[in-house]
Amino acid sequence: MAANGDIGTSPILSAGAGEINFLGSLDDSVSRYPWPGTDPTLEFLNSSLLYHALFGSPVAFRIGYLLHNDAYRVALTYPETSPLSQLVEFGFAKMMMTGTTVTDHIDSRVQKKTNSYLELVELPEWRDRTLPEALKAVDKLTARQQPLSWPENVHAGFPILMQKLAATGDAAFAKAYQAYLMTDRTRSSWEGVVSREFGAGSETASRLMQIANAAHHYNFVALWRAESPRRIRCETRQLAPLSDLTRPASPAGSPRVLSVSAVERLTKTLSPHIWIPKAVFAESGHWADLAHMAGEQHDTRRVETVHQAKIEFLEKVSAALAITNRTTERDAVEACKAYSDALLTYFNASRSERRNMRLRPFIRNPLSSLRKDIGEYGRDLIGGGAGAAAGMTVATAAAAPVAAGFVIGFLLGSVTVNFLSRAFSDEYANLESKRGLNDLDVVQTDTGQMDVLEVPLSAARAHAQAAGQD
Repeated sequence: MAANGDIGTSPILSAGAGEINFLGSLDDSVSRYPWPGTDPTLEFLNSSLLYHALFGSPVAFRIGYLLHNDAYRVALTYPETSPLSQLVEFGFAKMMMTGTTVTDHIDSRVQKKTNSYLELVELPEWRDRTLPEALKAVDKLTARQQPLSWPENVHAGFPILMQKLAATGDAAFAKAYQAYLMTDRTRSSWEGVVSREFGAGSETASRLMQIANAAHHYNFVALWRAESPRRIRCETRQLAPLSDLTRPASPAGSPRVLSVSAVERLTKTLSPHIWIPKAVFAESGHWADLAHMAGEQHDTRRVETVHQAKIEFLEKVSAALAITNRTTERDAVEACKAYSDALLTYFNASRSERRNMRLRPFIRNPLSSLRKDIGEYGRDLIGGGAGAAAGMTVATAAAAPVAAGFVIGFLLGSVTVNFLSRAFSDEYANLESKRGLNDLDVVQTDTGQMDVLEVPLSAARAHAQAAGQD
């Protein structure tokens, strides 16, 4: 750890104690203005949850993200269609809300006449009591958790980041920003401005909202981190003009800058040894086992054994990325084999009931690719019955083939938040410069980069102080 609570460049991975991943990628505003690689479907939600359960820390998201997305809301209404409810029950997935229950949260927002919630309670599934009845079961699950506190005023600090973005030379952004200054300076008001200035649904309006959505996540996590004892990571889009907020401190003795070739080599070395039981993806009956393994209560030897194998795997891969040599690579391979075997034993699967997950060569868009692959090849994540009744397409294959490249999201996403995203910043800047792109254009390139970013405590406190939230 760096001094003063900064994260520094510690090689500890995203499955460390006390860490949490905030899934900005599930934001309902991102669903309306999707980044390349995001897909507001139930498959996208499920693959995100499964990915983090296998290779990451507990996840958090605002309950509104699910309530205001037609596809995600299915996971609440028909819990058999998603691992969500099991992950909530075991404390791995944490819903952030005002009040102690989802019902209380909705009631408070309706009383405040929040438009999105006024629209929610007019939906047929609300009027016929299907959704309210389903939320009672969700409330019982969340009641077992310790609620996550969040910033009282999530809008504070957002105008500061928008001002930084307006100074980058993007003419369209600067034009919208002048009109934005005449509003209440929230993300909603920015959406209204860009829709009026450039036309609702236009390419420019969508691009500017994609930028604002990422800035909103930066601000939310910074304000949250400033008052939280947890180490918080945020899955969102990287914005170069705001890198000062997410760049960890660099204490003496920090690892050298990684090379692309080193990451490629480690990827290819691990590829033949990553095996996951098909049941994890194809059979909803095993989601409770996965949630138990990933959750906070490792109360049996069986659960503790596979959990420790997971942690050992993540730590060895992180070490191999920090210092690349034959010893660290060998250790990573052995830990990889051990985790694969532990998963096989834990899910009581034979070797014929597992799937090798071969990693792709180095790519810049790991998280987006893994969601796309799982969506295409793992559609039988969604069970039949109520899911089909909800109008969804349900695959009938007995076992879904697990997508190649799944773990690349772990290797190049959450693992390398302190390495790849930051250490390659100069290399990425050079790449964008050669393409003639400015800083803001990174959100609309065909690479569709989505990162797992982290706000150091000192930067979070400085931002909160500037926003008047200290």
